[in-house]
Amino acid sequence: MTIDVAIIDDHPSITWGFERLIETEMPRMRPVGSAHDLAAGRELLQRTLPDVALLDLDLDGERGAELITEFADTPIRFLVLTGLRDEGMRRQAMHAGARGVLGKHERPETIVRAIDRVHAGELWLDRTSTGNLVDVLRRQAHPTPDPFASLTPRERQIVAVVLEYNGVPNKKIADVLGIGENTLRNALSTIYSKTGAANRLQLFALALRHPPKP
Repeated sequence: MTIDVAIIDDHPSITWGFERLIETEMPRMRPVGSAHDLAAGRELLQRTLPDVALLDLDLDGERGAELITEFADTPIRFLVLTGLRDEGMRRQAMHAGARGVLGKHERPETIVRAIDRVHAGELWLDRTSTGNLVDVLRRQAHPTPDPFASLTPRERQIVAVVLEYNGVPNKKIADVLGIGENTLRNALSTIYSKTGAANRLQLFALALRHPPKP
């Protein structure tokens, strides 16, 4: 299976370099295009629907994380490119649904491995982002020892399926559960409210710390 990769960064030299790197991995990976601002990035994602999007958070003053929110219901997995020291922007990107954070300075083999892992549905976090995510979860943790204690049996079933199919689009999860996508979204909203998680990423991280009981 070929992994289609889009690159969105406001520095043409960066996008050129990443495209050449991905081309060295063809046919396993292939670049489907690049963009240098928010509007062009939006058009690129709509047109190509890549498997993985490498996204700079600061697009010449525009907030790249907006694209993560806009395309949250698509199969696109976002891997954030950053040279930023603004940890607030990193956290916002992860809360929005980014699947990983990758420094632009990383070695080529690390970048390729990160694309592979994110495409496979895994998370790719550098040490700084991992620490920040744990801190956020600690501050937002449910006041009871078991953050899943207040869930109904059906909600626990939904959580179990979401965790089993981590990284899979909502439509597939809804099909497995035998419900519609809107019903799933409403159920997840209730689950997020009860557990203190903001999204599927935080729910997954919360479950790693507090494995939900059947």
